[in-house]
Amino acid sequence: MVFTGDIYDIYKELKPEYAIQCVQHNHVPKETEKMDGQVQTIYNRKNWSSFFAINADHPSNDNLTMEMVNTLPGRDLHAFCWLKDTEIGALAPGWNWLVNAQARPEILYNAHLTLGGPWFPNWTPQPHDELWLQYHDNMLAEQKTTEHLATERKLA
Repeated sequence: MVFTGDIYDIYKELKPEYAIQCVQHNHVPKETEKMDGQVQTIYNRKNWSSFFAINADHPSNDNLTMEMVNTLPGRDLHAFCWLKDTEIGALAPGWNWLVNAQARPEILYNAHLTLGGPWFPNWTPQPHDELWLQYHDNMLAEQKTTEHLATERKLA
């Protein structure tokens, strides 16, 4: 995931009546394998849990027990099985855009590279790779600057 906006802006959308809020994708993958060679499983609320805000004070979240976490299939937990539909609020699509799997939203906060990305060997270039590559290059440049400053301090 690449955050392209200020995550603090999510507070403008959060509502206390919801136990969680997420982008409510209607995503049915065409692929039979995930980006890392794992079997692609299709289940209710696919990719809703890949980015969500949880209201820790909402009483329905108390329904999620340690036993459930340790025994239920992941697909049930990813589908927020402990909540009623009415307890799950929506976030704007830009909070969890499934890159190259759906149209890019007008306002983008979070690009979810759910199909993989240019960090994989033998990656076939895709539209929007520049999102990850730009942040990767910026991080490396910042790291080099920090290392250079540390070296200068040692020499001084």
